Amino acid sequence: MRDCSVIFFLLPSTVNTFLVTGRVLVNCLMGMSRSSTCVLAFLMLRRDMTAVQALTEVRRHRDIRPNDGFLRQLADLDNRLRRERGRLARPADQAAN
Repeated sequence: MRDCSVIFFLLPSTVNTFLVTGRVLVNCLMGMSRSSTCVLAFLMLRRDMTAVQALTEVRRHRDIRPNDGFLRQLADLDNRLRRERGRLARPADQAAN
């Protein structure tokens, strides 16, 4: 399993550049795990979706199965984005309550 999170913040600007033409194909060998993880991260970062919302949306159109490691990376990204967007209390904030 690779750490895809290192490209999560590079990917959206690249995808946005190509979205001007209407569609973007994101592909890897099997198309089930690595490429879907990148698409999910894009939706989370640029379309303001949670990990669950992104998974639900993509699964409406494609059979994707991000592996456990990639799901963990998406969960970490989801938590980070929720904190940054003010939707999730930081651990220290939770202890104070």
